[in-house]
Amino acid sequence: MILHLYEWFINNSAEILIGTSALILTTVTVYQTRKHNRLSITPHLNTFLDHGDKEVTLILLNNGIGPARIDDITVFIRENDFKGDLKQIAFNQIQDVLLECLTIEYAIHLGSNYSLLPGSKHELIKVSISDSEYTRAQIERNLKQIHLLIGYSSFYGDTFTLDTRKTFWNSQDE
Repeated sequence: MILHLYEWFINNSAEILIGTSALILTTVTVYQTRKHNRLSITPHLNTFLDHGDKEVTLILLNNGIGPARIDDITVFIRENDFKGDLKQIAFNQIQDVLLECLTIEYAIHLGSNYSLLPGSKHELIKVSISDSEYTRAQIERNLKQIHLLIGYSSFYGDTFTLDTRKTFWNSQDE
C-alpha cells in the first residue's frame, strides 16, 4: 500500500507541483491587484490661501487620484473647537475673530458625507478686505488663527486626516 502511494506520488509530482505553484501565484496576484486598486483611488486633501487685491480665499483641493468623502470637520479658532457645517461655523464663530477690515463674503456648505472628486478645487471661505491700515502679513496672521481638522476617507474606507495646525496654511504664490 505504501509502495503504491509512493509510486503514485512520484508519477504525479509534476502535476502537483505545477498546480500548487499556480494556486500560490494566483493568490499573490489577487493580493497585489487589490492593493493596487486601493492605491489607485487614494484621495489627498490640501488647503491654500489665494490672495486677490481685495479678497483672500481659503481653497480646499483634492490633488489625490481618488474621490474623498468628508467624514467630519472641526474648526479650531484660538484654541476653541467647533464641529459641524463649515458655513454655519464661518458666519457664527469665524467672523468674530477676524480683524474689523475683514468680512466673510461667502462660505461653502461642507460637512459629513460631502464628496470631493479627484482634482477638484473648492473655495471654502472667501473673505473681503476693506481699505485699512493693516498689512497683508497682519491679515494673514489673523487668518492663521483659524485651523481646520478634516477627517476624510477613500471609498475603500481608508481614513485620512487634513490638519492645518500641522501643515500651516499654504499660499498659492509661495
